[in-house]
Amino acid sequence: IDLLITGYNGDQATQVGKYNRNISGYYLNQSAATNAVPSAPSNLQALASGTDITLSWDAATDDHTPTNSLSYNIYLKNTTLNQWFIYPMSKTTTGYREIPQLGNVYLNKSWTIKGLPNGNYEWSVQAVDANFAGGVFASAQNFTIGTTTDVMNIKNNFEFILSNNALLVRNKTGMSAVAKVYSISGGLLSESVFTSNTTFNLSAGIYIVEINVNGVREIQKVSIN
Repeated sequence: IDLLITGYNGDQATQVGKYNRNISGYYLNQSAATNAVPSAPSNLQALASGTDITLSWDAATDDHTPTNSLSYNIYLKNTTLNQWFIYPMSKTTTGYREIPQLGNVYLNKSWTIKGLPNGNYEWSVQAVDANFAGGVFASAQNFTIGTTTDVMNIKNNFEFILSNNALLVRNKTGMSAVAKVYSISGGLLSESVFTSNTTFNLSAGIYIVEINVNGVREIQKVSIN
């Protein structure tokens, strides 16, 4: 079904063909013609400058939409934090679009994202035609913001130990870290800069702990009884 119309046609007492009832109708495209999805973009490049990254690619092609009219849709994921920074609203495995609209970077073939935290990243791009059909994503590419010593999995390098209304945070990285404790409503309660261990004395309740090491962040919820 390509178009479905429903509604009430009103009291057409003075008109020919009066119904005065709810009606519905549909239009079905029975054409044998099909719309192929665009090809995948090629020559993906990532150029880092500090905490900024510029992503670029070569144009895709399509069977009906002119090349200059194709839009592009990128995704960006921090694999160190396992967090999406740009979610594409498409299936990354097939390219199927979850929403009928232009790609998130429009007609551009390069895009700059500023202020990324340190970590390892995965990205790719797909083309979207005038029918809002998404092509397959190009092969995923990777880049790193920060040095390899800056990039780590915080969950594997910090321990959270609860004892006697106190929270002990143990830092196993050997690097300076910042720990912040927030109330469940988001208010900052305490902050500590430490390289080995730090202790927060807390009353019973639920708290949010944020750990930051060279721009890499991890959030942990803790409960003290």
